[in-house]
Amino acid sequence: MVNLKNSWINDPFPHLVIDNFLEEREFDLLCHELDQSKLSLQRNFSTPLESKSIYKNTLSENFSMRLINQMNSPYIKDIISKKIGSSEIMSLSDINVSSGHSPYHITKNNGFLGTHVDHSSAQNGKLRHIANTIFYAISTWNTNWGGQTIFFSKNGFIQKVLIDTIPNRLVIFIHSANSFHGVKHYYSDENVERRNFYHDYYVYDEDIDEVMSFINKDRSFELSHCYHGTTFIPFIPYGLNKLDFKKIFNIKNLKYLPVYLLYISNYFFGTKITSLRNIFKFGWFDR
Repeated sequence: MVNLKNSWINDPFPHLVIDNFLEEREFDLLCHELDQSKLSLQRNFSTPLESKSIYKNTLSENFSMRLINQMNSPYIKDIISKKIGSSEIMSLSDINVSSGHSPYHITKNNGFLGTHVDHSSAQNGKLRHIANTIFYAISTWNTNWGGQTIFFSKNGFIQKVLIDTIPNRLVIFIHSANSFHGVKHYYSDENVERRNFYHDYYVYDEDIDEVMSFINKDRSFELSHCYHGTTFIPFIPYGLNKLDFKKIFNIKNLKYLPVYLLYISNYFFGTKITSLRNIFKFGWFDR
């Protein structure tokens, strides 16, 4: 059992860092397993806003499966439950939506991930996405390599927190429409891959208002929950305080614009459109 020494940090949104999540020997065995695994590429992303690779499900591997089980454990769910005021929590594993999705991501040299907010719901809106975990399965890390997880301001425009990619570290954060995050540009002079596992957690749609009210009770500004798909902010992968003009003026940014506009509509006007195909199905002002 992990000795939880640190407390939740509220800004820019609630997050908790747990170091030495796995026992040292188990972490070493996991890293060795990943070093030896022959992974099959599922998808490669290379745009002005995201540069990473995801691989087909690694859950058949022994220590990878054990890690996922721990991320799905009652212990982790209880930590999240106390922060959101609800014991009814389901994880990615519980709801069987991991088919076609990989919990294992690799960022190679020159990789990064722009400011974005993850999908807000699952099972056609019956479940609402309320928390994430990220586990760093990297065997070694140097602060000069970059690759920190970035937490942005509530609108996604300003970098607020950098979380170092320390081996065997688990990060938990509350997910809302304001939980913009990304990955700082990564470059290892030793050509070490940045490896991480992620897991999502959900509550029932009928509980979301009560849950958000509980989360917001001690906050200086309230977080919101609305319908949206995974949404990147076009043109500014690192926020307004870290502008990269080559990426700003890249025409490939335009493909992210429609999804971002849907997010804006859902956030400010209460629409429930998660894809362009649903515009006429729901209507712009469907409350």
